[in-house]
Amino acid sequence: MAKLSVTLLAAICGCTRPTPVPSVGPSQGPAPIHQVEDLGAILIDDRPLEASFILANPGNRPLQITSSSPPRPCSSSIGPTPENLGPGATTRIPVRVKTKGFMGPFRADFFETSDSPDRPQINLTLVANLVEAVSIAESGPVEVATPGRPSTKRFRLTLRRAKSGSSDVPRIETSPGLVASFEGPTSEQEGPGGSQESARDLSARLPALEQLGPQVAEIVLNWPGGRRWTHDIQWDVIPSWRVVPKSIVLTPDESRRVTVAARSTDRPFRILTVAGATLDGHRIVAGADSAGQSVEVRLDPSRARSAASRVDFMTDDPRNPLVSLNVIVPR
Repeated sequence: MAKLSVTLLAAICGCTRPTPVPSVGPSQGPAPIHQVEDLGAILIDDRPLEASFILANPGNRPLQITSSSPPRPCSSSIGPTPENLGPGATTRIPVRVKTKGFMGPFRADFFETSDSPDRPQINLTLVANLVEAVSIAESGPVEVATPGRPSTKRFRLTLRRAKSGSSDVPRIETSPGLVASFEGPTSEQEGPGGSQESARDLSARLPALEQLGPQVAEIVLNWPGGRRWTHDIQWDVIPSWRVVPKSIVLTPDESRRVTVAARSTDRPFRILTVAGATLDGHRIVAGADSAGQSVEVRLDPSRARSAASRVDFMTDDPRNPLVSLNVIVPR
């Protein structure tokens, strides 16, 4: 009679010794072979988690593997699986699990069937506690990115490894225009799951871009042997000048006092004069070294030369010598 047995061979750096868990309770028909293997704390990065189950046929006739069902989660894969297993033979069944996006307790189930008359169903389960091998967090002050002006983002990068693992420093690659480098000393401490943590500051110099809006660039860490980790840096390029409000509507017989706030995101400035409105008491609020100023003006519709006019504020900023407030007077 053909029989089947199963063991597991872990092929993961830094994993703990698999600990068998008792099989599940009885079900209708022959009880399936069900083995749960707890791999313990596993350091994961962009690489899939890989392991191998060893199938053995201790019987005296050939055993046919009839199917390999789709595994759960769907990002896993199993095989290749041989169709036949001779008497007394063993075969290695590789499995791969994409763990990116998962953290903490994790489970993956794999299913196979054979033509064994006593126990045809094979249920294989991997259980692990997933620990990030690489983590990154923003640190320090955030510089504002404005058109044509480079800025810097700073991060705290933490690398985790098995205590017996290599402490090689990765090589940094970046998207075109982005420059990244390590800064300062490395701090060492014990990490989760018995790992060793190395933490270090990382500085990313963002390129000077004219295009406004969301931007994205990539940092890639490369280790000897082909290990690779990627991270997207996201930031916004915002206008160097903002005026609030941008426009105002006056009725034909309305005169109104308006406070206009102007702000520069990257340099101090002064508002020198106003054209198209009356300074209300000549009040320009804020000092000459401020990056934000408020101006109180009185808007008179009789001064609007058309249905759409504007008030101009002259500044001492050579890049933005004039900023405007639109004044709309319905006719």
